[in-house]
Amino acid sequence: MSAFFKNAREAIHKKTGRTTNDLLMIGCILIIILANIFSSISQDKFALGLDFSSGSIYTLTSTTNGILENLEEDIYIYPVYSLGNEDATILEILKKYAAVSSLIHLKNASSNSTSAVLETLEETYDFTKEGVLIANSDHTVTTFIPKGDFYLTDDEMNIASIVAESKITSAIESIEKGAFSKIYLLTGHGESKASEISDFLQMLDIKNYQVENYNLSDSTDALRPSTDIVMIISPHTDLLESEFSTLLDFLSLGGKILLFMDNASFNEEQGVLQIYINELPYFDALLSTYGLVLNDDLLICRDPSRINLRSTSICMTAAEHTITRELMEHKFPLVMSECSSIEFTDSRDAQAYALIRTGNNCYAKQLTSTLNNLNPGPTDLTGNFTVAALSQLQNSILILFSDSSCIDNNAFSVLGNKALIEASIDYLSPLGKNTSIPSKPYGTPLSASFNTFSRFVLILISTILLPSGILFFGIKFYFKNKQ
Repeated sequence: MSAFFKNAREAIHKKTGRTTNDLLMIGCILIIILANIFSSISQDKFALGLDFSSGSIYTLTSTTNGILENLEEDIYIYPVYSLGNEDATILEILKKYAAVSSLIHLKNASSNSTSAVLETLEETYDFTKEGVLIANSDHTVTTFIPKGDFYLTDDEMNIASIVAESKITSAIESIEKGAFSKIYLLTGHGESKASEISDFLQMLDIKNYQVENYNLSDSTDALRPSTDIVMIISPHTDLLESEFSTLLDFLSLGGKILLFMDNASFNEEQGVLQIYINELPYFDALLSTYGLVLNDDLLICRDPSRINLRSTSICMTAAEHTITRELMEHKFPLVMSECSSIEFTDSRDAQAYALIRTGNNCYAKQLTSTLNNLNPGPTDLTGNFTVAALSQLQNSILILFSDSSCIDNNAFSVLGNKALIEASIDYLSPLGKNTSIPSKPYGTPLSASFNTFSRFVLILISTILLPSGILFFGIKFYFKNKQ
């Protein structure tokens, strides 16, 4: 009887061992199959890969990740490229966006649905430039970013840096808000040329503000206080009465104006101080409505360590305000030149605040056509002077700078100047602050190597190393149990 039970136990053990071994081998095969499936979809679905670019251009910042994780509506992205001209760098970055949020839908450029969308928007955008179209779920709010706008070039037109993440993230943010902020640069009054403020305009472009020239007399597009900012940079002739009325109507509905006025400027090429004494009664009336007066004077610094040995270039001090908070916290240097003093007048409705002041070591020289001496005189006022101010009237806001040189290509590189102007525009924006993500050095992006190498590593691990390891230990365990 005991021999019978012993033989029965051995038979059961052998059968169970064979079943366990069979299940183990089946499990190994399934893992191998799943690993291969994962390797084939991971690149497109999850945008897995190693970023070997010099500027980490394929790695999204925490700012972008935070915005994508908090999305509340679907965003559709359409790469628009002709066959063979695809921008591999931009396409790889777009995959990162789709991998972070399930609400980001990256569409195939050659699909029928994509073609149908592009056909409906051909009259709005010039798709011959190629680039990326971004839209909300029902495609009522859209924007098109041309390919060239993703890159910044040096003087020799070589790509120096990439701003793709800033452009794409800002566009997604604006689409979720339901509209884009537009900045209109007033023309027709001898304003500054775009070439003189190209760095400033580049900053606006990176922040995804849509910037257009605007002539109050000729334009057929009406100003929209809910989305638009009017910017007036160093006008030398006055407004027409009709233009003045248009601006007042815009402001009465909650419009925002950023105004740079100059009573003088310094010509660095000729080393000459130029003085402007033109009468601008409508601009004066506009300022008066907001309780502001721009005096006909020139502020001079007594400090012998003055900037560039020019007594009219002055290190400024920020006054307490939301706009100047970052400036004050980081103690950024701020330089303005050829400024005039701003006075506040009694206004029952407008609330005016100083933004920027000079130090106490300054004096004001009255401007005349015969002014040829900047030395202090007995009648010159001394002390600290306001050179930039903000005034709010109901829901409208006007910001006045008595110097436009703070945004020219030379002075805009000063940290305080850039921070101040950027904060002023964000404060005026009817749709709130636009996200600004710094540009990344382009170098040699190694986009092809990035794709090839990362895929190679993933395939090597999932199809060779991992399955081989599983198979090795599985066979070893099988024969061990069999013995």
